[in-house]
Amino acid sequence: MIVTPETIRQIRETLGQSQQQFGKALWTAVHNNASGPGYTRNYVSMLEQGKSAISPRLVQGIGIMTSQLTGTDEVQARAHQAHNLLTVHDLPAGTIILGHAQGCANPGCPVIFVAIHPGQKYHSRACAKLARKARRKLVVQTSPR
Repeated sequence: MIVTPETIRQIRETLGQSQQQFGKALWTAVHNNASGPGYTRNYVSMLEQGKSAISPRLVQGIGIMTSQLTGTDEVQARAHQAHNLLTVHDLPAGTIILGHAQGCANPGCPVIFVAIHPGQKYHSRACAKLARKARRKLVVQTSPR
């Protein structure tokens, strides 16, 4: 989606919002947090005049706001293409992964994964086992004799 200052103004007017209302709605869309302070009227004005850069996060937030106009689901509007994604199982086209990527807790393990349960720290059982062995070895080496 290409977002220009004119696009921002048109979306705001189509939604029937003041700059202050639009700033609050845009903050909510960008940060997924309705309790935040919102972007100021002055900042929205600067965006509309092209005096402030439109970041990729703002583009995503504006995309989410336009989903309200087009009837697109908000989850689909938040989704973006992931490049170089490796999967263990086949994923049908259009699959949306809702988890957050995290690094494996095993020091030195380069794997970044999406946990399948909230307490998952390691990307595999084998990696967790290696981390336990390394911790035991460290404890044995540092124990006084």
